[in-house]
Amino acid sequence: MVIRRDSSTVWLETGGAPVGMFPDWTYEEGVVQLNPGDLVLAYSDGVIEAVNPAGEEWGVESLRRAAAESDTQSADEIVHAIFATMDDFSRGRQTDDATVLALRVH
Repeated sequence: MVIRRDSSTVWLETGGAPVGMFPDWTYEEGVVQLNPGDLVLAYSDGVIEAVNPAGEEWGVESLRRAAAESDTQSADEIVHAIFATMDDFSRGRQTDDATVLALRVH
């Protein structure tokens, strides 16, 4: 996803299966214009599928909100804030791998 300076979100939906999973897979190419201040977030499914003790998933909207609330920070600080918020939600009971990549456009 791309979170714009104005807090709007652009969803990066083209692509394909995880890279390297299927040797002959064909990928779609997508293009999005990035502007100064935009934040690009890439994440694994373990991030949005984190569950709390009640069995509720954290979800993509919670990820977007956690990133947007930290938007004045560096990319590294945003990743740390996302993981802290996800850990609070799941009470530290993460069961799947969780990866977040944040890129700030300057």
